[in-house]
Amino acid sequence: MDNVHSFLFFTDVDDQSLPWKTLKNTELKTKERSVKMRAIEEHLGIFPDGSLVPLTFRQKLFFMDSISKLEYKITKVRNEATEIIDEINSFREWEDEIKNTRLIRHFILECLSPFKRYTLKVTNDTYDENPGGKPSWPVYIGSWIFISGTFIFFLYWIFAWGVYQGSGTLGAWGAIYGTAAGNDILLVQITKIFILYYLPTQAMQPQLIRIRKVLADVTMNYINIYNGDLSISINTAMERTEISVVQHMSAACRAARSNELRDLPSAWLLRQVK
Repeated sequence: MDNVHSFLFFTDVDDQSLPWKTLKNTELKTKERSVKMRAIEEHLGIFPDGSLVPLTFRQKLFFMDSISKLEYKITKVRNEATEIIDEINSFREWEDEIKNTRLIRHFILECLSPFKRYTLKVTNDTYDENPGGKPSWPVYIGSWIFISGTFIFFLYWIFAWGVYQGSGTLGAWGAIYGTAAGNDILLVQITKIFILYYLPTQAMQPQLIRIRKVLADVTMNYINIYNGDLSISINTAMERTEISVVQHMSAACRAARSNELRDLPSAWLLRQVK
């Protein structure tokens, strides 16, 4: 908190148009500082003058004061970072590609709204749960025999029940079943896919492209500065005292600084995000 206050109250020349600095560089630094100050205000709840952001009525019911809210958010982020570390450590030592993918995915999910996060998480979990390799032939053939036998049995049971009950009952049942199936297929399922998958996917595309651009820019910037020597950039980043809200309020970035994950390339990338 002391570092945050010193950053907010520090008066520098970034906001001044000095004659010996190019206007482009001055505007870039000013914009970067303004973005960081807005991030501090939004995530830490502190105004540029150092005062705390007032809580809403709902937040007062849950947290009572701003300090309790900030402590809750930090505690939650720490717990999530521990869960990320445990999840990634559950993979084998040689599965570095999966570890890097999971860590970057956690960072991306943090940047999305809950609705978009649910859609992206469900979509990725569907692919993650697919087992690798092919099943054995006995299992494959046995599964199809079981499924086909079950289908034939239910079909026989329906016709047998219809013969026993009469044509009128069977026709009424068929009409009701066909109407319900048509509503489910043509209305419920299409609406579900459109609302839960299509709309969030279209809405999150610009944000995902922006996140990809930021990560790519960070990578290219450090590669150009340090000529690909990641050890130098890592040490420099560790010595940096500049306030970076994302490094404190992001569970993925906290996990990237842990001793267990710090050697992953994805962890290095997240440590450079400001």
